[in-house]
Amino acid sequence: MISPSQHSDTIVTSLAKKILHPAQQLPHVIVFLDYDGTLAPLTADPLQAILKPEQREYLLQVLKQKAFEMVIVSGRPRDFLKEQVGFLPVSIAAEHGAYFRRLGEPNWKEFVDQQIVSSIDGVASLFEPFVSRVAGSFIERKECSVAWHYRLAHSLPANIVEEIKTTLHAALPPELELCFGHFVFEIRARNISKGTLAKWYLENFLPRGKGIRLLSIGDDVTDEDMFRVVHERGGSTVRVGEGDTSAEYKLASPTDVYLLLGELAYELSGN
Repeated sequence: MISPSQHSDTIVTSLAKKILHPAQQLPHVIVFLDYDGTLAPLTADPLQAILKPEQREYLLQVLKQKAFEMVIVSGRPRDFLKEQVGFLPVSIAAEHGAYFRRLGEPNWKEFVDQQIVSSIDGVASLFEPFVSRVAGSFIERKECSVAWHYRLAHSLPANIVEEIKTTLHAALPPELELCFGHFVFEIRARNISKGTLAKWYLENFLPRGKGIRLLSIGDDVTDEDMFRVVHERGGSTVRVGEGDTSAEYKLASPTDVYLLLGELAYELSGN
C-alpha cells in the first residue's frame, strides 16, 4: 500500500482532506478522470501520450483500495485507451463518452449510431483546407469524430480560428457540433460529452447505502461539462494546469494528480 512518505506534499495532502471531509465513516470515492494532460502529459502527437511503467504500477497500487471507484473519461479512441488503461480495474469512456465499458464487462456500450458515423464521414474533409494553410497541423479520424490538431504549428494565420468556427458551423448537420480543446478542434455528435457520460453513470451505477464522495479531474475545456455535473451533486472538481475553469481547485501538472490519488488512497485505507 502507498504510504505518506512516498507521496506527501502539503498542498496535495490538504486538498485530499478537503475532498474527504466531513465524513462520519470512510467514504466510497468515485473519481471521473481525464487522460491526456491529466494522467499523461500532453504530447505533440496524441498517440504518444502513453503511461510510463512507474505510472502504471502506481495506479495499480492506488486501485487496490476498494473504496476507490475510477472512471477514465477521455477524448481518445477506445483502442488507444484499452492499450493504455485496459489493464486497470477501472471503467472507461472513450471519445468523450461515445463509447463506454464498465469495469468487469467485456463489451462496450455505444451511445452513437451508424447515422452519426456516416455524418462524420461526410464532413471529415472540412478540415483539409486548414491543414494546407497551417504547417504542422494534422487531421485525426476517430470512430465517431474527427479532430484537427495544431499543437505542432509554429503560428496560426490571423483570424483562422474564427474562420474555422464560421465555416464549420455553417456546414455541419444538426446532429453534429464543433468543439475545441488544447490546440484542437473536433467535430462530434451533439449529444455526446463528458458531462452527459458522468450524469448517465451516476444515474445508473451510484452505490446505495454508502457515504459517497464524487471527484472530477481534468485539464481541458471538454472537462468543464463533467465538472458541472459533479459539482451539482456536491462533489469536488480539480483543474490541472492553467486556464479559466469552473473547477473548485487547481493542480499544476499530472505529477500532482498522481500525488493526490495516492493521498486519497492512503486516507481511505484508514491509516
